[in-house]
Amino acid sequence: MAIPVKLTEKQFQTFVEPHLSWAKRGYACKIPRFKLFNYLLHVLYTGCQWPALQASIDRDETGEPELSFQAVYDHFRKWSCDGSLQHVFESSVRTLLPDRDVSELNLDGTHTLAKKGANRSPIKVAKRAKPATFYQSRTDRASSYQQRTS
Repeated sequence: MAIPVKLTEKQFQTFVEPHLSWAKRGYACKIPRFKLFNYLLHVLYTGCQWPALQASIDRDETGEPELSFQAVYDHFRKWSCDGSLQHVFESSVRTLLPDRDVSELNLDGTHTLAKKGANRSPIKVAKRAKPATFYQSRTDRASSYQQRTS
């Protein structure tokens, strides 16, 4: 099963919406919630910068974007801070666990043992000696100048 990069409204209502927090008062978003979440998935999947999301946002009848990238970012930030996205992740893991064998699960190689007994590199990296700094005071310069001229 692949990682979803776009959810239908039914998938969103079943798996995601119960875990997200929504404002009870204040500004109400004009677009459906699942579309807002799909924009968020687009940023997470592609790794694009938030302002670059503006090019991917659908346009309304007048040609204006249906919402600002800032609105998507604000929802992402709110859900990250209040733990909603963590709840979505945990519930998805619980949903997928019965179908997966996780007895051996490797996410990356940072915990893999290194080969022991490797030879040392023949290239010796020596530290360079710092050059000596020489500071001559004004009186020293004047005296050395007098000595040279006399």
